[in-house]
Amino acid sequence: TDPARLHSLQDETGRLRNMVDAIEELSKAEASLLSLKRQKVDVRSFLQNIMERFRAQSQEKGVAMELVCPEGLSLHADPERLSQVILNLLANALRATPGGGSVSIRVGSAEAGLEIVVTDTGRGIRQEDMPFVFERFYHGPGGGLGIGLTIVKELVEAHGASISVRSVPGEGSSFTILFPTQAVHNSS
Repeated sequence: TDPARLHSLQDETGRLRNMVDAIEELSKAEASLLSLKRQKVDVRSFLQNIMERFRAQSQEKGVAMELVCPEGLSLHADPERLSQVILNLLANALRATPGGGSVSIRVGSAEAGLEIVVTDTGRGIRQEDMPFVFERFYHGPGGGLGIGLTIVKELVEAHGASISVRSVPGEGSSFTILFPTQAVHNSS
């Protein structure tokens, strides 16, 4: 029981605690279909508030952030769960993007509903990793526990929406959430 071993044991305990917390979050996400508290969410102000949480971090890192969203769009969604989705996608995008790069959220109408697209100019995802990015416990060379995008997918699908990803290694990634027409309210 020397200090080095105790420190190592403390680090491992912390990693295990993080893993247990992540698995608990995943379980909650899987059960969220039964517990969504849907309400009318003004998309623009909702996304502005979330992006503001990352403003200091993005400035410190030298990454530009941009929101492109028309006024008057709202979704019938659970704001807490939707917040989890956007926070996770933005955190991943910011982590993957070097200084001088950019992260954006673009919202627009699509034929089948409303799209929210989170795009970064970061390292991108290797083609061999693409089929597995939403799989439980899968993580590419970027690290992590391999649970964050699984939770994102579960929460998106609980809202009746879908999520897809496009990526070019070395150029960046785009995650597109498509909400069906019945979840969209246009008040403009």
